[in-house]
Amino acid sequence: MPVVGQAWRALSSVSPDASFFRHNARMELKDLTADERLALVALSRAIVRADGELSPKEGEMLAEIAGELGEAVYKEALNQSIQRFADRSSLKTFLLSISRPEARALISETILELATGDALAPEEVAFIRWLDEIWAVPPEPGAG
Repeated sequence: MPVVGQAWRALSSVSPDASFFRHNARMELKDLTADERLALVALSRAIVRADGELSPKEGEMLAEIAGELGEAVYKEALNQSIQRFADRSSLKTFLLSISRPEARALISETILELATGDALAPEEVAFIRWLDEIWAVPPEPGAG
């Protein structure tokens, strides 16, 4: 079952809380590798931009992510994501290199929190499905 799909079902049965998944997961954001942090920040940027507006709740959640990663680490990852991922194709190629299931789960859950922090726009639903399709593909051996 795809990671995002599992997280989506978990979210539908739980009242979303901004820190629910990060504090109940085996991993924490600080445990992500540099590439995994880059994936998280790039996906965060993409999901926030999906509907064309940054809500106050999304802003709060991004600040929380930045705080957990560290401001300097977050800013560096944000700058890298802007430079490296001009389109979904380049982001998709990179995301396929993220191989640790627990990292994929944590990143997916965090992105779902961000998307569902306020009203879920159709563009955000489409983005979540896109991510689900990408990470439904088993990672290549030795990638990540």
